Amino acid sequence: MKRDRAAPRGEFVAVDWGTTHLRLRLLDGSRPHSPPLAEIASAEGIGELRSGEHEAIFLRNLDGLLEAAGHAGQKRGGGEARGDWTRAGGEVYFAGMITSTLGWFETPYVRAPAGPRELLAGRREESACGVRLHFLPGVRTGEDVLRGEEVEAIGILGVSAEHEPCTLVLPGTHSKWILWEDGKIEDFTTVPTGDLHAALHRATLLARTLPEEPAAIDGALEEQFLRGVDAAGRVGPLSALFKVRALPVLTGLAKEEASAFLSGVLIGGEIAERTRSGAPKSLLVAGAPRLRELYLTALARLGVVAEGVPAERAEMASAEGLRAIRGMARGSGGS
Repeated sequence: MKRDRAAPRGEFVAVDWGTTHLRLRLLDGSRPHSPPLAEIASAEGIGELRSGEHEAIFLRNLDGLLEAAGHAGQKRGGGEARGDWTRAGGEVYFAGMITSTLGWFETPYVRAPAGPRELLAGRREESACGVRLHFLPGVRTGEDVLRGEEVEAIGILGVSAEHEPCTLVLPGTHSKWILWEDGKIEDFTTVPTGDLHAALHRATLLARTLPEEPAAIDGALEEQFLRGVDAAGRVGPLSALFKVRALPVLTGLAKEEASAFLSGVLIGGEIAERTRSGAPKSLLVAGAPRLRELYLTALARLGVVAEGVPAERAEMASAEGLRAIRGMARGSGGS
């Protein structure tokens, strides 16, 4: 039987709330890189919510998190448990699309170069049923935006300005290439590779030669993936894309093989575009383990030296970034 416990001072909740997902982690703010005391996740991303639903969904998930952690007072009801936890110093930091115009409390972007101090200066403080909430802004340039990935970058690279300049790649629906210098995001570029990948599978003529869902690239399909990378590097991604249609007609390429080829074209094209003026001296790749490996494979194929961020470090990037930012806030007299 799980025993109730009181909340020690220093606990806080790190929330990564994106378009398709919601994840809460209960962390010890005084112990960097320590595992979560509890965590909870759901598919209640902001893309599925209507205006006014955010608070109730958050509080319900917070209650579930505190219950999973075995906090004293949970048996007396969620409201009392939250009150006990908040009085003991508990607070919540948010990152992701929850702070966008589509989210709960809009928090305007801060302009790059930006690091932890700039994000803290731009945070928005609110409360819900007595729980202290801190909403962090995204980062912008003159023509591009980040919201959520800036915290991941801090979680991976740390808050120190002593880290050597590097480029961090966060692959995904909208891949981010982040230039990190002097402890700040100096610049960045977004490439909608994953978005385009999904659209090509469903809404173009090419879809007729592809499976309904992208193929999982392993085993024999890796050969077709590399073939796509080569094509993108040789003729460019736009010209290579039509080969997804032509090769099945001319050579009998199977649908799963065509899907792997397409993945190679898109990832290879992204890399070729971002390194056309020269590869960065230091290039790090994070992301989900299999996607990270595909990027590293494509980078090596195109002659670009890169290093993968360990899977556990990438998985905890948002939480570690929020822990570091909160620590800086409290160390500088923040709440």
